[in-house]
Amino acid sequence: MELIEDFFAPAEGRLSILYVEDSYVNREYTLKILEQRFPDIITAEDGQQGLELFEKHRPDIVITDVRMPVMDGITMAGKIKEIQHDAPIIITSAFGDREVLMQSIRTGVTRFIMKPIHMQELLATLDELRTVIILRRRLALQQSFIETVLDSQNLITILTDGESLSGANRAALRFTGFETLAAFREKHKCICEFFVEEEGFVSGKSDWLQATTSSNVALRVKMQDVADGTTRIFSPHASLVPGFEHRYIVSFFDITELELQRQELEKLATIDPLTGVYNRHHFNTILQFNIQKIHRYNGGHTFSILMLDLDLFKSINDTYGHLMGDEILKEFTEKVQSSIRKSDFLARWGGEEFVILAPEADLKQAMLLGEKVREVVASHVFQGIDRPLTTSVGITQFQMNDTINSIMDRADRALYEAKKAGRNCVRSE
Repeated sequence: MELIEDFFAPAEGRLSILYVEDSYVNREYTLKILEQRFPDIITAEDGQQGLELFEKHRPDIVITDVRMPVMDGITMAGKIKEIQHDAPIIITSAFGDREVLMQSIRTGVTRFIMKPIHMQELLATLDELRTVIILRRRLALQQSFIETVLDSQNLITILTDGESLSGANRAALRFTGFETLAAFREKHKCICEFFVEEEGFVSGKSDWLQATTSSNVALRVKMQDVADGTTRIFSPHASLVPGFEHRYIVSFFDITELELQRQELEKLATIDPLTGVYNRHHFNTILQFNIQKIHRYNGGHTFSILMLDLDLFKSINDTYGHLMGDEILKEFTEKVQSSIRKSDFLARWGGEEFVILAPEADLKQAMLLGEKVREVVASHVFQGIDRPLTTSVGITQFQMNDTINSIMDRADRALYEAKKAGRNCVRSE
């Protein structure tokens, strides 16, 4: 964000002064000179009156005598410091003894000026304090501006070194279930304590900030919203705070909806919507990966392909309708899925044809697997129809010169041989 040069100019407003002096002559003389440069001056005749005026008006600077009736200047200064610890206070006194000076130091006064007051010294001191006060105002205004900007954001935004939290906007506090940063720090040290540990997401047990600042890819963090109990997914982005070597402003962009859309698109791209198993496109991706894996290791691995066809499925559609046919396909898929190994990949090749990639299975092992699938299907009673269903299986094992087309063509020919042999059987090539 770029701001105009005088954006924080309001911080340079006029200074207000409280002048406490019991001597009418001294008070009026000093007042006339000060008013020429500092028109906002209020006066008091003793420490008690001065304290009451300070509580009411909160002036920028206090100038006070020491020896006064009702309440002396040192006592008043101490009480003012209890109200506002950084209040600038100038002590003026004709008594230059060591005890008065030590009391002033212990009270925390800003400057000690001997009487009679040299006006040039007092004005120079006020000019110095004016510079400090304006800087304080600017810093306070800048801090308020930054807090307002950050609090207006719905993004969770924090200030951290990766281990402890030193700043948090309202969105961060609301998400973690705290009203204030102090309340958060009483029970927690790092926002990473709210990270959900799950594969594929940044771990709160790792150097998460280092990972965020050094990664070239967008990382993901999963956190649970304390307010409503939902789990949200965020993409953290960190920026180094100028002037600090290890302190970062980290914003967590809520990408939950984008992630759900991505997952849905990924599902559409990989999953057959009817049966819930992989589709043909994704199966080819898996098949290509396994072919490359074998070539990368120069052999040493293998796999087999099983191609299945639900026998006489067209008659099911013709007799019971396509809706029943869809239910049969889903039930058939469930039975096949329950028959194969967890490491095997099942996909719908098209229509009533399905394929299985069996990693590390040679032809003999694949034949046993195919026979198991065939028996499970043949013995199963399908819901809604009054006749048994069977499947034919064609099997082939990977060969080193195979492509996707060549190995699938062999599996298809083996399936054709199973059909030709009378269906409900397993054949290989």
